[in-house]
Amino acid sequence: MTYGALSAATLMPLIATVQGGELAALFGLANIVGGIGGNLIANQIQSWQDRSKMVVL
Repeated sequence: MTYGALSAATLMPLIATVQGGELAALFGLANIVGGIGGNLIANQIQSWQDRSKMVVL
């Protein structure tokens, strides 16, 4: 939850810029959101892997 809140706070200035009509910032926003999504997915997969190792042991 903290990670999501921190990510949202970091993105707010960029979102405001895009809403203000600066469409070039949209590409930067897409790159950042893609990176955040990738990190969240990687963390979830790592969590599943850790849980499966605990069950086996």
